[in-house]
Amino acid sequence: MTIPAGTRRSIGSQLAVKPQGRLVLIGSIVMDMLLYVDRLPERGSDVVASMSQVSPGGGFNILSSARKLGMEAAYGGLVGSGPNGAVIEGALDGHGIERLLPRKADSDNGFVVGAVEPSGERTFVTVPGCESMIEPAHLLAVQELLRPDDTVYISGYEFLYHVSGPTIASWIAGAGETWPVAMDPGPLVDELPGSTFFNAIRACKLLTLNEREAKILLQRSSPAHSQSSLPGHAEPSGEAGALDVPAGQISPSRISSLAAIAEALHGEYLNRDAIVIVRAGSLGCVICEGGDAGVYVPGRFASEVVDTTGAGDVHTAAFLSAYYSGEHAVDAARVANVAASMSVSVRGGASSPSVAELASALQGIKSG
Repeated sequence: MTIPAGTRRSIGSQLAVKPQGRLVLIGSIVMDMLLYVDRLPERGSDVVASMSQVSPGGGFNILSSARKLGMEAAYGGLVGSGPNGAVIEGALDGHGIERLLPRKADSDNGFVVGAVEPSGERTFVTVPGCESMIEPAHLLAVQELLRPDDTVYISGYEFLYHVSGPTIASWIAGAGETWPVAMDPGPLVDELPGSTFFNAIRACKLLTLNEREAKILLQRSSPAHSQSSLPGHAEPSGEAGALDVPAGQISPSRISSLAAIAEALHGEYLNRDAIVIVRAGSLGCVICEGGDAGVYVPGRFASEVVDTTGAGDVHTAAFLSAYYSGEHAVDAARVANVAASMSVSVRGGASSPSVAELASALQGIKSG
């Protein structure tokens, strides 16, 4: 991932500059049915939700976030002809997200039922639909429409699908030689089939994942990386900015742990010019660029946490938008931390702040 020399800017100034290129999602969009509950029910019991929300989710979260942050976006996946597909098509069109494939007849997109607890933590059950049935012909059609300045984004969820998984992995292995590929393995990283997942991850220019996922991936890469040998301790899977933890209260050993994990992942999987971001919930993130030492980037206070759904997508979209606007990678990560901290105060997965809202928050940090 590179930006032409001489275009890097001071932190936050990218918000006045249109990001270069376009973010293209290769994967799935589903309908999110979120239920807000006081607690998860015990097995065989029931709870009453205080409210619900139904909206497009899955890959829609990162595409809508990119658009809100000024980046062009396109969807290289399937939209069905049923009621779910109709809602998804309307949402894509409403956000100015180009569809690269025609709607798929006699099928519909799947859905996710999610329970969101007062802490903002969420628990999901996914029912796949036509979005999980991407075939080689679909990707050949998408490739014909890709631009030289596109960045391809893929979620690890895709590798769980019997049809889409092998198809996307095979295509990504070749496409990564032409277009930069960004990947978030997701919470099921321990279940992703190595026969497809590991081939795809090595084509990435950006690998972004939370601390729990990073530790699992590192353990999968080598028996030497056992749980007991990894430094530090496990954190909840919530994304950056959920709580205010001032840098002065974070132990050096904690930062060293995050940096060691990011550096190990970079050395294990990625090429020299790639970037690894390990998101550490309320602590912010560590970024390892080009195989250099990992750099810790503190998080930002969120006065209210209502839903962490999509916070990782917001973080990734904000990072790419800032980076492709001329920010240094570390400064782009700082912008991403702020955007993610704002997203957890909004219900639903498509929770990115707008350019104006993010600019105001960044200005408040500078003047504070």
